[in-house]
Amino acid sequence: MGPLDRLRDLELFRAARTVSAGCLVKLGGLRAAFIASFILLAWSTMNAFAVFVPWLELVVKVSLMLLVAAIPIAVAGLGTGQKVFVELLSDDDLFLFDRAIEDVIVSPTVASFLVSQVALRPQLVGVFHELTKPWGAQIVLHPASEWLRGDATPIRFEDLEHLAAERGQIALGVQIANGELQLNPGREVEWALGPADRIVTLATFEEPA
Repeated sequence: MGPLDRLRDLELFRAARTVSAGCLVKLGGLRAAFIASFILLAWSTMNAFAVFVPWLELVVKVSLMLLVAAIPIAVAGLGTGQKVFVELLSDDDLFLFDRAIEDVIVSPTVASFLVSQVALRPQLVGVFHELTKPWGAQIVLHPASEWLRGDATPIRFEDLEHLAAERGQIALGVQIANGELQLNPGREVEWALGPADRIVTLATFEEPA
């Protein structure tokens, strides 16, 4: 018995051996329709958040995700499908951006996490939609020099909250010059912020008429 014969005789392929060819064709057609609808759903979700992924890349990666999703295990609390989707749409295209640009969002990475989170908690759709649309609530990083006078000015998070409130915004934290992001710190936490540091706020922008 050759290796292909041994593979064919596995219990995994028993249904394929015993079901008629016509039935297998129908099942294959239904599976293809399911994959196509899933790809269309992923494309629609990403476009809703203004994230555009090439069709060929989307087809290949979603198909691979569905293949791996058949494995009955969970990784880090996620199903295999969500985990693979996050890993496939990673920041492997970050090199395409000029490193002189500091505030870069790699769209496929954002999209993969958004889709995964929405799949796990559908109630987050409204929150993500509000934060990713062109107008409305936006997360903004302000250079500390715009709000504070002098270099390395000591200031507490409570004071940043007041400064943000005066501008109609909500203070979320700070981004230190080395890239470290500190969100929702204690109100008594104090920094000596310089020109290269940033203040992270939640602001609202009105859509122009």
